[in-house]
Order: sequence, then C-alpha cells, then structure tokens
Amino acid sequence: MRRHFGKVRLTKTFYRRLFGPEAEQLVEFLPLFEIVPDWGNHAVIDLPREDFHRRMRQGVDLVHDLKGRESNVPFHPSPEAYRRELEFFFQLFADLTGPSPDFGELHDRYWKRVYAIYDLLPEHADPRPRNATIQLIRFFDPKSNQSPVIPGL
Repeated sequence: MRRHFGKVRLTKTFYRRLFGPEAEQLVEFLPLFEIVPDWGNHAVIDLPREDFHRRMRQGVDLVHDLKGRESNVPFHPSPEAYRRELEFFFQLFADLTGPSPDFGELHDRYWKRVYAIYDLLPEHADPRPRNATIQLIRFFDPKSNQSPVIPGL
C-alpha cells in the first residue's frame, strides 16, 4: 500500500508541475486506460459501459480545461503537445464507449495517430501494429467475439 501511495504522489506531482494543481485529478483516470488485459495490466475495471464513457468524458473536459495552463518545465514533447495527446486518448476511449461508435472510423483515427509511420514503409512483416489496433477496437465492439473486462462492453 505504501508503495502505491508513493506512485500516486509522484504522478500527482508530475501533473501538477506540468499543468498546475487542477491536473492532479488526472491520476484517478489513468488506470482506466489500462483496460485491455494484453497490454500488461491485470487489474479488472468493473464499470458499466455508460459509467466508463462518462468517466472518459470527464477526462476530456479536464484535459481541455488545462489548455493554456502548461508550465515552462523542460519536457519533451512540450507540455502542450503532451496535453493534446492526453486529450486524443480520452476522446478516443470516450468515443469507443459512446452510444453508437463508428468502429471503422475509430480504427482509422487510432491507426493514423499511433502507427501512421507504417503506411510510409514497404509492406512490413511485423503484424503487431495492425494486430494491436484491431485488438483495441474489437475490445470495445460488442459484436466482437472478444470477452470484455467491463460488464456491458
């Protein structure tokens, strides 16, 4: 428990230094991104789909409200670029769990943001980027044969 407290305190300090005290709230949202078990997280997130969506929307709003509050600490990418990345992923996960997601569009949006470099390379033998993208989208698609962690997904 003490070790976990240290991680939480460290993470809150990190976000406070980047964006100010309001950013400490981000820490409670971060575990929600670790929903796909194959990504190294084994914690079960037990939230109905609607509650997960609501939490992601709260995260979108929080990160959006941090715009313009970035500090001048040396950080790469810049704090603003990092804030935009957080906003992208909060929005993506909110859209994945929304009332009627367009999974094809969300697949393309994720691919273009995370793995677009592979479109510039000759046909690549490594299937992991495409498989990771497909796995993420299928995880949230109720028509998929994957077994979701969140009840109702």
